[in-house]
Formats: sequence, structure tokens, C-alpha cells
Amino acid sequence: MARVIIKDMVYDTSKMKLIGKVKKWYEYTGYFLQQMYGKGYGRKYDCDLYRSEKGNWLLVHDGERGCTGEAITVDEAKSLLKQYDYDAYVKEYGELEEA
Repeated sequence: MARVIIKDMVYDTSKMKLIGKVKKWYEYTGYFLQQMYGKGYGRKYDCDLYRSEKGNWLLVHDGERGCTGEAITVDEAKSLLKQYDYDAYVKEYGELEEA
């Protein structure tokens, strides 16, 4: 369970629906890591994607500083689901047209 406050809104994963498992790339932001690797470097994290009853989306992953949450848009959520968890995408939005 994670509770994250973003822009004066509380995102509580115990009250949200886990929609899928995705991955997202994050740039290194710490001073030491940027000195060591330079700007533009980062890594991809395994993330849990949650949706609130109000339709807000939250990505949660365990990083160097513990559990981290990021509010994302519905369009980014759809894109991540299509790329990493198509079965979860189908449950939420239906199948895409076949080529």
C-alpha cells in the first residue's frame, strides 16, 4: 500500500484499482548520479498502474529512495498499457483492430 500526495490530492493505492503492470523510463535526477552518468541517463522501472474511482491514474514503483508515485494522464496510461500489458488494456478499453 502506498499513499502519495500530488498537487494537494491524496492517491491511496488501498482505495484504487490495480489495472496493470507496466514499465517507465525515468531520468536520473540526483546530483551524484548526474555527475557520475551525465544528463539524459536513467533507467526503466517496473511500475504498478492504478486508477482511482474518480478516474485519476497513478504509477507506483520502488526506486532508490523507496516507493515513488507519479500522477499520469489517461493517454499516457493507455499508451503504457498497450505497450506493456495489452491484456489489461483490452479489459479496460476493448481490443484494437487487427492489421
